[in-house]
Amino acid sequence: MPVYRPKIWKSSPEYQMRVSHFCAKDGLAPPAIATVVFSQKEFERSHPRYAKQFRGIPALSLGLLTPSYAILGRFASTPVGLIAFEDVVENSFGPGEKEFILAHEYSHIVKNHCPLKLLGKAASSFVDDYISELENDTSRTIVQIAWQYFGTVVGAGFTRNSEIEADIHATQLIGSRTTAVATIEKLAQEFAGGDMSQPTHFIVKNGRKIPVLTFAERLAALRNCITLGV
Repeated sequence: MPVYRPKIWKSSPEYQMRVSHFCAKDGLAPPAIATVVFSQKEFERSHPRYAKQFRGIPALSLGLLTPSYAILGRFASTPVGLIAFEDVVENSFGPGEKEFILAHEYSHIVKNHCPLKLLGKAASSFVDDYISELENDTSRTIVQIAWQYFGTVVGAGFTRNSEIEADIHATQLIGSRTTAVATIEKLAQEFAGGDMSQPTHFIVKNGRKIPVLTFAERLAALRNCITLGV
């Protein structure tokens, strides 16, 4: 008798169409981005070891914008990757709110935030290896402390800036600052009990989660951005 395996995710043609619309607005080639809706409940049941890392995450994205290449005499770049929505968002948020969240995750891909993070991790690993080879104990300790502080500050700054950049680009794509603000407020209601001072994003250092951006700070950045025009 075959073993039942719950379906953790399903593809979304609707989101696929919206992503294509975003690409057209940005003047990019048609995307190679898979859009799926996943069930955190089923994920927890079938992969408990990994699922806990995704708790409280309404959506996520992985991908990059490929370099330009010639197509019939034109140059175009192609967004490649994956965007996943947690089914709570799918079932509880309205069309405009879901469009903003989708545009936010799409923006991470076309702004190459994921490859830049990986590049930063690779550089950090290289420096860690160099420090570990220092022979003088005192020098090694001092450099380690300085590097950990620098890495935390830079990592936090990059995460903070990339999230704000994604919010701003998403708002430009949907053409409504009001909808963007309302969506962030609703995310706070759904995932932080309405407490706008709660963090929306973290970095992880030595197994410890360090908050880098709150709901209130995301709202302030959107409301104060004078270049949006919407």
